[in-house]
Amino acid sequence: MKWLPNAQGMDPSDPLVDPFYARMKQYGMVLLTHAGEEKAVHARSAQALGNPLKVRRALDAGVRVIIAHCASLARNEDLDRPGQRASNFDLFLRLMSEERYRSLLFGDISAITQVNRMPGPLRTILGRPDIQERLVNGSDYPLPGIPLLTLLQQFVHHGFVTKSDARALAKVFDSNPLLADFLLKRTIRDPASGRGLDPRIFTGTALVGGPPASP
Repeated sequence: MKWLPNAQGMDPSDPLVDPFYARMKQYGMVLLTHAGEEKAVHARSAQALGNPLKVRRALDAGVRVIIAHCASLARNEDLDRPGQRASNFDLFLRLMSEERYRSLLFGDISAITQVNRMPGPLRTILGRPDIQERLVNGSDYPLPGIPLLTLLQQFVHHGFVTKSDARALAKVFDSNPLLADFLLKRTIRDPASGRGLDPRIFTGTALVGGPPASP
């Protein structure tokens, strides 16, 4: 099940959704929900609904949740600290650090290579092998097909790929943007450690063996 709360005008923390969460848990369904700012479709007046902390209600109901894009865009109210604001990505990381959600909460890395999200979240994820085991790949199609959203020279500038890597990737982007998106994510390296993304991100291993459906 995929949701875009900002665009659909729905609040994931609304108690009215509880029966739906109960049914999702009953059938072992996974919720893929957008979090962070929504720019691809109209959502100007409802960006607060993309607050990652709002998915706690689903998690507390035992639903497995994938937060799209690792909530890697813009800021929101810190619902744990009234009156304060924080980056949506930091709120996502806070949820990921809560042990009670370890088998329930996951992140999707689609869009983290797009120009408007670079370089902070990608650099953080590359430096956090502890959370990579709970990440899954996504393409954010059709956005990988828009050349201005993936500027390969940015990756060279920040040390994520070499110039020769960028030249090879550019040729693939011209003919197959989806394949190029995948190859880019398999090529990028942490400039500090030289480590790439965990290969298991691209196999869906994180979601295997999750909580069973309710009887």
